[in-house]
Amino acid sequence: ATKCACGHSPVVMISGFGATILSEKQEDGSLKRVFPPDTKEILKLLGVNAPDLVTGIIELIAQKGTDGIEKPLRDIITSIVEPLRMNDDGTSYYDIVPILSGAKSTSLAAFTQNDGISAGTPTATCLRADAGGGELRVGAGVSHALALPLTGTGTFTKTGAGTLVLTNDLAITESHDANWTKIFSFEETGVTTPKLVNAGGLVIAEGTVRCVAGTVPERTRVAGTGTLSGVFTSLTLAVEPGATEALTFADLTAQTVFVDFGVAADAAPLPVGTRTAVAHLDDAARFGAVAWKGGSVGAGRLVTFTCEEQTVVATVTSGGTMLILR
Repeated sequence: ATKCACGHSPVVMISGFGATILSEKQEDGSLKRVFPPDTKEILKLLGVNAPDLVTGIIELIAQKGTDGIEKPLRDIITSIVEPLRMNDDGTSYYDIVPILSGAKSTSLAAFTQNDGISAGTPTATCLRADAGGGELRVGAGVSHALALPLTGTGTFTKTGAGTLVLTNDLAITESHDANWTKIFSFEETGVTTPKLVNAGGLVIAEGTVRCVAGTVPERTRVAGTGTLSGVFTSLTLAVEPGATEALTFADLTAQTVFVDFGVAADAAPLPVGTRTAVAHLDDAARFGAVAWKGGSVGAGRLVTFTCEEQTVVATVTSGGTMLILR
């Protein structure tokens, strides 16, 4: 941007109603709240003892008069906005850290922080995807724990090279530090409720999704070409007939994997001999530990499963007895 007379490019910071709390990291590692402004800190700077800011300003006017408050107010405003100073490229001049809480923890900013957590009361808080779906983006080198249910009629798509963890329910404890910055701590409740309960299921386009046992219902469809890990009793995969790319199973255990080919009952069946990549295994020995089953291939069709160079391949056959290799 064009620089003004001060020698710097103008940078406009827009922070809407209910914006994330911003804190400045101090030399000792502690955090000092800098936005939104702390009323107690402003009253302290004004040098008045008042229950609220309006009363404090009235008291200051009574003490100094309208002409006498210009400089104190200017100095106070300068001290408040100074920590929000930005470089010409729009980055923070100081070491500013966002403090995320409540629904804000499920924002893009939360997902881009390593070891982030999105939590709440499962019966009262959720992430919802309807028409158009929803995106869960976790960047490279980042792990984010999601203790909220994914609901709605649409499909969630996991993007980014990072790891999304569907985890146990968490209890949230809120406290404040000396600067009145909110501090949240999380503890497992010992209870696991299903997290992937939306009708459209989950597509893992990039990165990894790790699922704690009990977080994915057996009829919820999972698809994509990313990496899936975790513990499942019964896992349902949605595949595209004839596909050569598939999910990678990494450190995944499941008693049964059901493969849904998506062919409606009244639609033409898949051609005999259609071969589809179902999953890439991190260890070929895992193939025999799973009961592989297929369905929605059309009338008069069955599916057989083989493991070829650590890739599970499903082949459509004509009617008869379906062979399930264990």
